[in-house]
Amino acid sequence: VAKKIQKKVQGAVKEFTPFIRYHTFADSNINFTVILRVEKFVDQYLVKHEFIKALKERFDKDYFCGNGSNYPNYGKIDASKYFNRVISFIRDQGLNGRFLDVGCAFGLLLKEVSPFFNRLYGFDISKFAIRKAKEKVPKADLRVLDLEKTLPYPDESFDCITALDVLEHTKNFENNFYKIVKKLKKGGYFIISLPIYSWPVKLFGFL
Repeated sequence: VAKKIQKKVQGAVKEFTPFIRYHTFADSNINFTVILRVEKFVDQYLVKHEFIKALKERFDKDYFCGNGSNYPNYGKIDASKYFNRVISFIRDQGLNGRFLDVGCAFGLLLKEVSPFFNRLYGFDISKFAIRKAKEKVPKADLRVLDLEKTLPYPDESFDCITALDVLEHTKNFENNFYKIVKKLKKGGYFIISLPIYSWPVKLFGFL
């Protein structure tokens, strides 16, 4: 990504080869600095802007489709089998009305539950994922949103909300859990899943 920015963005020194330097350990990552070169001091702002934008787009795509991705074949899974327990629960409980999928990715679950609900909503932090979701469920209200920030939905507005393998990736599990619960109607259902058996005890200790 840095090499492309260095060669294509106005104000970047085309002959310079970008490089990185790792410098500190964080809680779950290693921090590093990317070194690029610009012709004039003022050029750094455009180069930084284009680099961060391109890096985010690359990350969004690689998260689902890149080398080392945890979901390399996500778009090809049999959603009816993958989400079988959730779909069966929704069907057996006779749920209907308004449905929200938190971290909806490509919209696979939204499509599977579409026969049960009148209105479908979903959001994901990834623009790449939401583009895919709009192809899969064009009638759904789909948005690029960050769960860490304020959600634009009114409180008590959904009959069912799902958050499957999502909350464990957020910075503050407890705050985001309650943030989602506020969007449920009274008597609504919140379906959540976590990837590790011991996590529910650790994360739901506040209940």
